[in-house]
Amino acid sequence: MLAALQLAVRTDGDAAEQVALAKRAGMLMDQAEADLQQALQDIITARTQVHTVSVAAVAEHTDAAVKASGQALASARAAFDEIHYR
Repeated sequence: MLAALQLAVRTDGDAAEQVALAKRAGMLMDQAEADLQQALQDIITARTQVHTVSVAAVAEHTDAAVKASGQALASARAAFDEIHYR
């Protein structure tokens, strides 16, 4: 349970850093920011679910957070590819 939550937090942090870099480079990152917001919401929900001692409930939200962060990271990488292409 703790490892899944730590993975979600780490993935979110990495994605947020890349999205911020792409945004500073002038790329439109609205969808990526929305994905990061969803990931953060899932992380918060997972943290509250830890107290229910329900591994399935925590896993559901940490998996969703990792997925949303992954989508944001993919958007950032696509933005960097576009910058390099120009």
